[in-house]
Amino acid sequence: MRLLSLLEVPDPPNLGA
Repeated sequence: MRLLSLLEVPDPPNLGA
């Protein structure tokens, strides 16, 4: 998982799904 990508988006789709 890309930590930077998660921080960029307010609601990470990966964790949300």
